[in-house]
Amino acid sequence: MTTSDPAETFRQEARELLEQLEQGLLDLEQSPGDADLVNSTFRALHTIKGSGAMFGFTEVAEFVHEFETAFDRVRKGQSTPTPALIAVALDARDHVHKLIDEPDADLSGGADILARLRVAVAGGAGEGASSAGDAGSVPDAPASTGRWRIRFKLPGDCLLYGTNPLLLLDEIAELGPCEVRALTADVPSLEELNPELSYLAWEVDLAADDPRAAIEDVFMFLRDGMELSVVPLSTDTAAAPVETSVADAAAAAEPRGVTSPSAPAAAEKAPAPPASSPRREVTPAHVKAAPAAAAEKGSSSLRVDAERLDELMDRVGELVIAQSRLTQMAAFSSDPNLKSIAEELGRLSAGLRDTTMGIRMVPIGTLFARFRRLVHDLSRDLGKEIEFITSGEETELDKTMIERLADPLVHLIRNAVDHGLESAAERSAAGKPQVGKVRLSAVYAGAEVAISVSDDG
Repeated sequence: MTTSDPAETFRQEARELLEQLEQGLLDLEQSPGDADLVNSTFRALHTIKGSGAMFGFTEVAEFVHEFETAFDRVRKGQSTPTPALIAVALDARDHVHKLIDEPDADLSGGADILARLRVAVAGGAGEGASSAGDAGSVPDAPASTGRWRIRFKLPGDCLLYGTNPLLLLDEIAELGPCEVRALTADVPSLEELNPELSYLAWEVDLAADDPRAAIEDVFMFLRDGMELSVVPLSTDTAAAPVETSVADAAAAAEPRGVTSPSAPAAAEKAPAPPASSPRREVTPAHVKAAPAAAAEKGSSSLRVDAERLDELMDRVGELVIAQSRLTQMAAFSSDPNLKSIAEELGRLSAGLRDTTMGIRMVPIGTLFARFRRLVHDLSRDLGKEIEFITSGEETELDKTMIERLADPLVHLIRNAVDHGLESAAERSAAGKPQVGKVRLSAVYAGAEVAISVSDDG
């Protein structure tokens, strides 16, 4: 058995997240007001950034951090996901893909993509976009004297999964001079105390420039189920402080309470925000940020190398051959026990063969999803308005067959868009709708699958 390469594991997970990111951006262009799409897109970016830093893909983490910071304006409703923004975000996604697949290559253009992204999220405000994109998590914060109050309480079961609060405090201390206080209001009596659970909360007064982005990185894999606030300590005690919450990426878009530094006791006793959203951020398998959700998701699917499936198919084939030989021997034998064993083995091997073949069957929708980006880019490059319609995504094919179909279908779809559909002016002159349609469908035809590409040009 070979030991898996951590870098390759990251690449596999990152490719899935980039695919999710691409589909989310394409959906967002059609539904710019969908907050769930914005949050899922932001979570994909954040997970790629955190995993990239963990596995040594520093350049990926730095680029995605800038990408995430700019896109954060969309998440907070400060910018609209226009077609121009989606286009440059897709370019940024492609650049991340290249950084992951070719870490040693000299890939230039990342700075230009980020500059265009800042301009796009700021609505074309030029240089002002850069400062807007680099702002802290909460804009228009009151003036700060360079001192910040950080309060956090970790999930109760964090100690069970290897989290050490002292190491987190050390990371915060690296940001600048600080004062640390342990908050013991929630510590139960000795009779009720469970030594495996965490009860303490922590309050840190930090002297530093705006630390909010760095604090998000410190608590990157603990945000589900924890309480966290970062409050600027202003010289004007009457001014209402602004809370930066990074408790849950999915709930970050929801209204949060305002914590007043002048009333720490009330803040400590305030109930935690209800975990109303079931959405969870995907984290690497060995990071137990949300154990219940991770266990639930881990039981639903399992990534297996194609080579192992091929080896399993070979073993099942050999088993079927051996079973056939046993059946022939039993046919010439008068031993009833041998006949019974042969019949039972025949039934089991047939079921094992069907199950093994079914493992390799993949919904063709995984292939169809790739062509949305193709049609989107062709529509933009050729200046044609195109509606891409798919059907039969649940139709299943062998994984190898799906991979072999990718290139021929790309060629057919390109021909349909390039030569089948007319320009908007030509369609209007012919009495057709300006928006052309390209259809991709798959249906079962007996024991076969029929795939068709059509257009209304």
